[in-house]
Amino acid sequence: MRIAFFTETYYPTPDGVSHYLRDIRHALSGKGHDVRVYTLTGSGDQDVNVVSGFQFPFYRQYRIPRNPIPVGLLRRAMKFKPDIIHIHSPFFMGSVGLLASRKLNVPIVASFHTDFSSMEESVRMPFKKFFFNLSFKYSKYLYSQCNEILCPSNHAANVAKSHGMMGAKEVPLFVDTDRFVPGSSEKQKMILFVGRLTVDKGVYSILELASAMRGGKYRILICGTGPEEENMLDYIEQHSLQDIVQMEGYVKESRKIELMQVASFFIYPALADTFGISVLEAMACGTPSIVVENFPLHTYANGNSGLIKADFSRIDEVVKLIDDLDRDRENYARRSQSARDFAANTFGIDEHADSLISIYKSLLGTR
Repeated sequence: MRIAFFTETYYPTPDGVSHYLRDIRHALSGKGHDVRVYTLTGSGDQDVNVVSGFQFPFYRQYRIPRNPIPVGLLRRAMKFKPDIIHIHSPFFMGSVGLLASRKLNVPIVASFHTDFSSMEESVRMPFKKFFFNLSFKYSKYLYSQCNEILCPSNHAANVAKSHGMMGAKEVPLFVDTDRFVPGSSEKQKMILFVGRLTVDKGVYSILELASAMRGGKYRILICGTGPEEENMLDYIEQHSLQDIVQMEGYVKESRKIELMQVASFFIYPALADTFGISVLEAMACGTPSIVVENFPLHTYANGNSGLIKADFSRIDEVVKLIDDLDRDRENYARRSQSARDFAANTFGIDEHADSLISIYKSLLGTR
């Protein structure tokens, strides 16, 4: 099959969707399919077409197009003649994908990667409420024009359905357990966060935890970039947390894997995630992960997964969870092994790729 991905973001842009698209593109290509990517961010090669754009001023890791009518991009997509189009965002590139689908008369699939309705607090910009209301209405319209709406978890499918996308279908994501593996070095007294630095990721809960653990044996390492970065640095200085909190910025994947292998705990207080790929990556490295009580991955866990439920509105209880596991090394070792087993046995890249291929073929078979 010839498959066209339309997305606002592609590798190495620092977010989960961009890394997912790189990996699934390679997996589909490895199964004999021709996959082309049309994107606003990322590094281009012969199969990745990057649209000219400039930084979005309120969220600098993303871009907006210079030309709102990308004639050249459409021409390249039509010359490729895809059998199927798969959009991975409901905004500019998703709209271009829908237009290409109509011009070429081919099926279109959408992935509901991000619940943008819950991200309003994470962006600081004028007329924010108007912008988010309009964006939400448009994204619902765009998704409604697609033949299939794919969601990365049961939780995400329920969220999509609550927004009126009744055809939403659960297709769980994956982790590459050949790259994300337990390390040979001893675990350090470190609590790790890797992700976008936004309010919806719960980054201030991490800083509150740091304040509560001041003077203890653990340090907290925060990796990532985003609109809250400067505010977080100010918070750390104002609360004199420099001795316990270190912010490393965006880290390359090799460094990320190394940190996940040596961290004692991965922490992820996000309230709006649709799956949680960085949590799964840490668990594949044998690192127990502390997450909110309704985190999407809980749906797939059997109670012995290495996921640790926490109420981040009660930071003292989170501190106790960490202290208890730190003292009970046998229990910690079981949690670490369970984390690896859960990631390796539940979420395979081949299974995910095969699910996509099956959906694509079913749509082509109805034409």
